[in-house]
Amino acid sequence: MLGPQIGGSNRPRCGVNGLEDLAVWQSVLRDRALIDAAVDVEARGGKGGSDVSAVATMRRTWPAESVRVALALATGRRRGIRKWGDSAGTLVLDREGVEVATPWVVARHKADRFVESGVGAVVDICCGIGGDTMAMSAAQLGVLAIDRDPVRAWMAKTNAGCEACVAEAAMLTTQGSVVHLDPHRRSVRGRSWRLEDYQPGPDDIRRLIRDAHASAVKLGPGVDLNACRTLFDGPCEIELISLAGRLNQAVLWTGTLVRSLRSATHVEHDGSVHTLADDGASHGLPLSGLDRFVFTVDPAVERAGLMPALAHRVGAAAPHAQLGLLTSDRVIESAWLTAFEVMEQMPWRVNKVKAWLAAHNGGIVEVKTRGGVVDTDRAQAQLRGEGDHSFTVFVLRFDQRVVAAVTRRVGVCKDEPSEGPG
Repeated sequence: MLGPQIGGSNRPRCGVNGLEDLAVWQSVLRDRALIDAAVDVEARGGKGGSDVSAVATMRRTWPAESVRVALALATGRRRGIRKWGDSAGTLVLDREGVEVATPWVVARHKADRFVESGVGAVVDICCGIGGDTMAMSAAQLGVLAIDRDPVRAWMAKTNAGCEACVAEAAMLTTQGSVVHLDPHRRSVRGRSWRLEDYQPGPDDIRRLIRDAHASAVKLGPGVDLNACRTLFDGPCEIELISLAGRLNQAVLWTGTLVRSLRSATHVEHDGSVHTLADDGASHGLPLSGLDRFVFTVDPAVERAGLMPALAHRVGAAAPHAQLGLLTSDRVIESAWLTAFEVMEQMPWRVNKVKAWLAAHNGGIVEVKTRGGVVDTDRAQAQLRGEGDHSFTVFVLRFDQRVVAAVTRRVGVCKDEPSEGPG
């Protein structure tokens, strides 16, 4: 058997309800007419069976539980298009599973890292519907998918074409295995960033990755990064990953998978990947007043604490140590930056800024700020004009001064992309 063994004298049991649900899912997947009917109802209702009369019609032909599962499948496949493209139409998904699964391009980046580190097989614990499992399998890694929920384990097995088993993470022994672990991150209050709310909990996570040969632990991007480092006693790396400029997840890498102390990775929807790693040098953040161009920075860089490293790499400075912005007298081509040309700077006064915009044929106005200096929605409504030109206004606090920088968006500039998936 690939990967860890199940500790104790007994294998964990699924529970009758879990096995009954699995039987329904399996029967639904074999009924093409039921799936087609569910897809039609879901497409017309938009919310997975909100058309009560249409659902009632389905229930005259099929059992209520089968209809429920078929609608869940239809909803999952529609929502899955954003993460897996048209292939979502062939996957076994539901809404909750899609919401927490790793998008394909991010999962493929992680799978490539396993391959590049010489790993041949991975145990995917808490695999869910198999977002990461599918990418690892596609990368020709041997994969064993494990989940406490028999439906989830079956989904991962079906979607990834790999081995799967049902087990509680707390009952596993991972000695000598390479592990990918995706703890459940929801509490009774909803999605949680607290390690204490993760399942399996911190103690079990520590044991599982301590005993493994190497590991990758998927974490929420808002988790306490200092607390994450307490999960592993040896050298480890925390990688912050953004997808198209939005934070997607943090990953704790251990063992032979570690490359640096911390890193930031920017992944695009086309699969291109850019990584900025801590090079060990002691960089101070260079500071300068607002220059001709100002740049917003990919949030993975700031979250990883790599603003100084990026500033030195691209030859830019920060207008203030706490604003998360960079500035330069030239446009800088970098996947990490979105560039804006500064047209005017002035004290923040709504009427003053509005007058400048009106004099320059201003129309739609985007407002950006940090630290809640202004209500951006309200400020955008106040500044919007009747003209044809769009502007972005940065409202920034410099110590005691609040400044408005009126800018023109130059666009998102890219480095040469690294090779992505075909």
